[in-house]
Amino acid sequence: MIALNFTLFVQLGLFLVFLWVTNKVIYRPLLRTMDARTDKTQEDRATAESEAKEAQQLETLHKDRLVNAHQDAARRHQKARYDAYLKNRETLGGLRSQSEQELAVYRGGVEAQLAEERQKLPGLLPPIVEAIDRQVNKEGSLL
Repeated sequence: MIALNFTLFVQLGLFLVFLWVTNKVIYRPLLRTMDARTDKTQEDRATAESEAKEAQQLETLHKDRLVNAHQDAARRHQKARYDAYLKNRETLGGLRSQSEQELAVYRGGVEAQLAEERQKLPGLLPPIVEAIDRQVNKEGSLL
């Protein structure tokens, strides 16, 4: 059984003083530190989340700009190729007409030379026929 005497009240008083001192010196500063740490952690987490969202937005913007730049470069490349194709066709057309003119002039010269040679042929034909006839009469064969 517990006896209610002066020692019990002194121990109870000392215990309460111990709790009060411990609360003032240890628990309250510890709880303040833990609350501050929790608040700081939540603040850092919120900051990190907002910065992550901002980074995601910047990354999306960068990707969009990169896609636009690639598309623009592809369009410019295609236009340059088409312009070069048109210029090449124009150049080839000019060269073709020039070569056709030169060929027409050359053909005209060849036809004139052929007509001249045809006029000479009747004069050359009788001596050739006589030479063949002599050869056949002499040897009996053309070969």
